[in-house]
Amino acid sequence: MFKRLLPQTVKARLLGLVGVSFCLLISTIVISTAIERSSRFFQAEELRLKAKYYGVQRGFEDEAHMATSLALVVASMPDVQKAFGFRNRQQLSDITMPFFKNEKDRLALAQFQFHTSPATSFLRLHKPKKFDDDLSSFRHTVVEVNSKKKGCFRYRKGRCRFWNQRGCTCLYG
Repeated sequence: MFKRLLPQTVKARLLGLVGVSFCLLISTIVISTAIERSSRFFQAEELRLKAKYYGVQRGFEDEAHMATSLALVVASMPDVQKAFGFRNRQQLSDITMPFFKNEKDRLALAQFQFHTSPATSFLRLHKPKKFDDDLSSFRHTVVEVNSKKKGCFRYRKGRCRFWNQRGCTCLYG
């Protein structure tokens, strides 16, 4: 029975061998091309994802720089230093509240606070009636800045479970 399926002449055997070889060659080319395309696709996807990652990282760095710069500018204002030095909450609010109200949406300022050491709230521009509470149990950035006397920027998980950016600097007064 199998003898009928197998070619009997040399010519038929050679044609069968060439046909099988051709099919193997085409299959090898198709498979290697598919593997190469897949590899190129994953490399391109990896490059695209890395570019997005570095773009997001650069955005975070820019925001960090902006938040810290804003804190430094406000802390370097002589009127702010004087009002904070005399612990004059009303004067400090009069100086800084107009800026906070005008720029909070544009600069995405959810909070703007002044603290005394180690992390006692002195003035919250977003909640002016709430002050003098000790925040050192969760305002680790403020405690760090007040202990090291050096500004910093951190991402911290806030009370609402969202990550927040905090730019802090020392205000001597």
